[in-house]
Amino acid sequence: MFSQGDKIQVTISENLVAQFYVRRRTEEDEWKTISNFALENDTFAVKVVDTNYQIKFTADTVVENIDGLSNNHFIDYHNFDKIYDGWSAFSKNCCLDTMGEVTNVEPIIYVDDPAAPRLAEKSRMKRFSLRNLQGHHLQCVAYNEAADYFTHNFWVADSGKPVVAVLRFWRAKFKDRGEGGMEVVSQPGVSKVLFYPLFPEVQISNSGWSTSTSVRG
Repeated sequence: MFSQGDKIQVTISENLVAQFYVRRRTEEDEWKTISNFALENDTFAVKVVDTNYQIKFTADTVVENIDGLSNNHFIDYHNFDKIYDGWSAFSKNCCLDTMGEVTNVEPIIYVDDPAAPRLAEKSRMKRFSLRNLQGHHLQCVAYNEAADYFTHNFWVADSGKPVVAVLRFWRAKFKDRGEGGMEVVSQPGVSKVLFYPLFPEVQISNSGWSTSTSVRG
């Protein structure tokens, strides 16, 4: 069952972060066994994964290293048609994964953030688009740490190859600017942008790119 790709949200409260994350140096993609944890209802307005429950660590939770059970990255790609239809925003309101060729990248701008802990704090925002193999575009909005993927060493054109990206844990929503339609927006603390992903389902060359997943639809 552990290698089938089912996902569940896990929460580690602030007072336990040092015990389970810092001291043990937990890294993404490591395999662990977890025991003696609590199971609670997932009450977040936007769910990271499609489930009604979450694991919550307690002081008695035990985390142990194990050998990897699979090399699969467990990415559940959503095609553009499903996103255009508002399926995720209407029926699930949870994060999704998708991929495409990066186009129409705009400069980072600074916008008011009403959710910021300090008055008048600004958020970094970058707009861009993904283009699928059929030539359709999906508008995307990256905030703060997700916008930073386009700076430093993350965002580099590679010898004329198309810049293909996988977006992990983004949220589909209706556009705010009165334009109608859908866009995908980054979620704080969870969204990722993976440029030139080294996944077997994505093939990139100087002449173009292709994918072996159902994201073609």
